[in-house]
Amino acid sequence: MITNAEKAGPLIRALSGENLTTGVLVIDLVGDGTSAAHLRAQGAMDVVSSLDAATLQPLLRRALDFSALLTLEL
Repeated sequence: MITNAEKAGPLIRALSGENLTTGVLVIDLVGDGTSAAHLRAQGAMDVVSSLDAATLQPLLRRALDFSALLTLEL
């Protein structure tokens, strides 16, 4: 899932309350003051501040790896 920094905390809490294993990527383009370290500690997969190809390529690779690992667990 991809969300903005403002909604990340409530989204991660809701997903963990349902015992769902979901990778959450957080986009913080405006730097609204939410600490990237805090979001990662809550369970965000990563926090990005730009949407250029150099930033997104490794994130998408990690997301695909994450999905593949979940599939193997089933």
